[in-house]
Amino acid sequence: MEKKKRVTLVDLAACCGLSKTAVGAILSHDPKYKVSPETKDMVLALARKMDYKPNLAAKALVSRKHYTVGMLFYSVKDRCYSEIMAAAQQKLAEKGYASLFAFWEDSDFMSAFNMLADHGVDGIITNAPEELAQTLPADMPVVLYGFSSQTRDAVLVDRRAAIRKVLDYLYDNGHRDFGYLCNPAPEPRYQAFLDFLHSKHLRVHREWMKPTVNDINAREAAMKEILACRSCPTAIIVQNDVTAMAAMAIAVNAGVKVPEQISFVGFDNILESRYAVPALTTLDIRIEETAAHLADLLMKRIKNPKTPVMSCRIEPELVLRKSCISLKMPDAASNQ
Repeated sequence: MEKKKRVTLVDLAACCGLSKTAVGAILSHDPKYKVSPETKDMVLALARKMDYKPNLAAKALVSRKHYTVGMLFYSVKDRCYSEIMAAAQQKLAEKGYASLFAFWEDSDFMSAFNMLADHGVDGIITNAPEELAQTLPADMPVVLYGFSSQTRDAVLVDRRAAIRKVLDYLYDNGHRDFGYLCNPAPEPRYQAFLDFLHSKHLRVHREWMKPTVNDINAREAAMKEILACRSCPTAIIVQNDVTAMAAMAIAVNAGVKVPEQISFVGFDNILESRYAVPALTTLDIRIEETAAHLADLLMKRIKNPKTPVMSCRIEPELVLRKSCISLKMPDAASNQ
């Protein structure tokens, strides 16, 4: 079978009726090259139709760039981070960049980074906290996810506002007894949870608050400890969707009716959360939007290294499904 001939920039330029230089500038989104929106759309449409793929090796020789971004995350096992990485990889591919992945769960942080650096990357997207990110070379473009920094660009999730949002919803629907499966303090959500209880003059049930390491087995054990208490909360907020779905399953297996006896709220809104039984109420961190911001900030940093530090903040949205119930009694007048 004859191999399909690769479409070159010369081929594409000929079909567009433009110069090779003009088409190259349009495809690379060069801000210095002024072109009408109609011409730009025409070039991009023809590039897709002809399945044009840039020759990154040749491009790298000319520009001394690798056109590759490193994704440096703690673990591939966290479903939320996997979705963020996949979405960011797609956004970067649309901008002509390949992605390399490294994880430091089973090694140390710098070893994982050095693996990426040895293969050649133009920048890094990472969920490393600032103290780790500060160990990266100062001239390496870096965008942090989930952690603020004075010296690095970042995409932040307003976790405090998210917890307040879900607690306001539950409180307004009659809940007063809350449990929490979470990361230990001083994680922002943990403190926001305590602040809310104090603001409403509610009792803090320490036996229902289970700060644990970021490990599904530890959190399953914590859920069983809550169920073993003399009384249980009417609602439990969980650090992430995967753990929330596991906690619901443990409760159901123990004979608890969900949500009639215990309501559950997750965090992330991963794809599987809508298929849980019952479907999981959760906080949506808007993964596609988050990934787009990560890619955009890194591209800006690569193109303009001297730009002042940039950041953006994502405010999660409450997604109501079937794992929560209102404890408010129906208005007697409405039943007459």
